[in-house]
Amino acid sequence: VIGGGEFAGAAGALRILSVSLVFAVYGGLITSVLNVSLGRERDNLSATILGAAINCVLNLIFIPVLSQNGAAVTTLISEFFVAAFCLARVPDKYKYIDFRCIGKAMKNAVAGSLGIIALTVIVKHFIPGRIPRIGLIFTGSIFLYTAVLLVLRDEYLSGCIAMVTKQLKRQGCERK
Repeated sequence: VIGGGEFAGAAGALRILSVSLVFAVYGGLITSVLNVSLGRERDNLSATILGAAINCVLNLIFIPVLSQNGAAVTTLISEFFVAAFCLARVPDKYKYIDFRCIGKAMKNAVAGSLGIIALTVIVKHFIPGRIPRIGLIFTGSIFLYTAVLLVLRDEYLSGCIAMVTKQLKRQGCERK
């Protein structure tokens, strides 16, 4: 939309990088929050150095074959490596990390994402014009994703709703 047709070829790389974002976020939480508080900065350094080395070596292999998609794949692999390496090195990880909660959140995210994919396919099939499609997909995705999370009783969304409701009630009392 913003860059025009010249950037259409980057869509595949962006899709791959969106998956790597999951590993980057969880890896960042493990390295920045958990490992630092546990005094395990050496693990972070080792993971970062090894992840960078893996990325560089794989770039030499993947970029000539897959271009920008190859660079995105190597980023995905190295982000996964850093997260997995640091997670594997955390002692008593079950004491610090609720894997059931993370698993449920991931299932909810996948369900919401599948709904958005279905919405996108349907809208592209029936709505002509790029701008109306983008607007409808964008707006519809917000409502659809929220509805999926409500149906699945997502803990994070429930917490956000409770917090907003509490704040609105507090503001309503202050006005009276």
